[in-house]
Parts: sequence; C-alpha cells; structure tokens
Amino acid sequence: MTRAQNLGLGVIQVVWPAEPLRQDMDLCVPVVLSHTSFDADGRLTKTTLTAILNEVEAIRARSYAARRARVVVDLQAFAVAAGTVAHLQPDGTVDVQHGGRRIRVQPVVGHPESQLIHDTHDSCSSAGPDTVGAIVFDDLGLYPSKNAHLRWLNTYLPVRAVGVSELPVWLS
Repeated sequence: MTRAQNLGLGVIQVVWPAEPLRQDMDLCVPVVLSHTSFDADGRLTKTTLTAILNEVEAIRARSYAARRARVVVDLQAFAVAAGTVAHLQPDGTVDVQHGGRRIRVQPVVGHPESQLIHDTHDSCSSAGPDTVGAIVFDDLGLYPSKNAHLRWLNTYLPVRAVGVSELPVWLS
C-alpha cells in the first residue's frame, strides 16, 4: 500500500458484505458491497460492477492528474532553485530558459516511449533552431534496466529523457 501511495496510484478496497473496513487501507477508496450487490447465482450484479468500474475510472483519472501535476511542480521548483524560469504552456509542455537556450519539456506520467520522444523532437524542430527538447518523468519505481536504457538513449538522441530525481543535476 505504501508503494502504491508513493507512486501516486489510487487503490480501491472492495469490501464484502459483513466485513469491516481494513484500518491499514485508510488511504484507499472503499466500495462497500451489500447482499443486494449479488444476483441469485452469487455473482456481482451489472449495477454493482458498473459502480465499481466507475469508481476505478474516477480514481484512475484523479491519480493520473495528481502524478502529472507532481512532475510539473517538481520541474518548476527545481528550475527556480537553479535560478532559471519554467513556464507552463497551454499545450501542457513547460518551456525552460536555461543556459541561454530554450528547452521545451514534455512532462509525462510513467516512462517515455519512442513515439513520445519523436513527437517531442518534432515539436521542438518546429519551435525554432534554438529550442531543444526534453521529457521529464517521475522515475520513482522505474526498473533499473529501463533507466539504464533511457540513459543510453540520451547519448544518441537529441531529446533527453530526464527523471525527476535527476533534475537538480540536469538544471545546474
């Protein structure tokens, strides 16, 4: 549960009839079932399943928004600490003025994939010759092999993938 909370993942606790809420799950969203949640065959009713799925989607959307906001806030805080400026753009990117150049940063939830790297490169190319690209992602919980792969890609590609934990060094 702690790992899920640290990663910003929402968790739903489905509580069976006559069972108490678990106290160690107080950060979860509870969905309490009753005897009317089941049909004659003992299966969850369509209404109950729909209610559970709606709650899953709602918590997924909230978790995604919170995780993305955390990446943007961390980026802005580290930029200020490094004595530079980070401006959130209407398209969701963040423009950072750093070392005499403009960096168009794409904050992402999860880890960067090749299509996003390519799209970020195209976006920077159309923004002008002095704009470079970067993708900032929350590297908490990232597999070491995936992190090593992204570092390797950074040596070959014009768009850098930067974990939030690397921001202080990257922006210095």
